[in-house]
Amino acid sequence: MALVVLLAVVGGAFALLAWVGPRKLYWALGAWIHRDPQANEPSDAAYTVQRFGYIALSAASFVGAFSTAHWQGMFTSEEARVRQAVEKAAERMEEADVTSGGSANSATGRYNSQVQSAVRQASPHDLELVATHVSGEQYTVTTAAGEHPFCLVVRASSQDVYVPGAEGSTSTTSYLKLSVSAREGACG
Repeated sequence: MALVVLLAVVGGAFALLAWVGPRKLYWALGAWIHRDPQANEPSDAAYTVQRFGYIALSAASFVGAFSTAHWQGMFTSEEARVRQAVEKAAERMEEADVTSGGSANSATGRYNSQVQSAVRQASPHDLELVATHVSGEQYTVTTAAGEHPFCLVVRASSQDVYVPGAEGSTSTTSYLKLSVSAREGACG
C-alpha cells in the first residue's frame, strides 16, 4: 500500500511539473544562478524535451502504482479473494498424500486437520479464513466475520502402491487420495 501511494505521489509531482512548465520553473528556480539569465536560458526544444520527460515519468509512475495495486489485490473484492483461497486450499488437499484419515470423530470430521491446514496456508496474509466442520466431511469456510461462505466437501479413496522388494517379492502400501469439491454457500 505504501509503495502504491509513493508511486502515485511521485506521478502527481511529475504531472504538476509538466503542467507548470519548464520555462516557468527555470525563471522561478534556476535563473538566479546565472549572471545573465536570458543568455543562459534553455532553448524551446530543450523545454519541450523536459516537458515530455515529465509527462513520461508521470505516466510511468502512475502505471507502476496501478500495476502494484493490482498485484497486491487492491482491486479484487473480498468474496473473490475468499473464492481463490478456497480453490487453492482444495487443490492443496488433493495434491497431498494422506497416510491415515485421522479419527472418525463426528464432532470434528475425519479430515479436519487437513482442511484446517490447507485453509490456513491458502489464506491471504491480510484475510483470516475460518473452516468449520458441519457434518460428515463437509466444512464451511468463511471470513473471520462469518461472511462469504463456501462449502468444502472431502471424499477419500484408497490407493495401493506396489513396492518391489528383495528377491522378486512385492509389498503393498496404501494411502488415501482426497477429492475435494468447493461450492459457493454454506454447507447445509
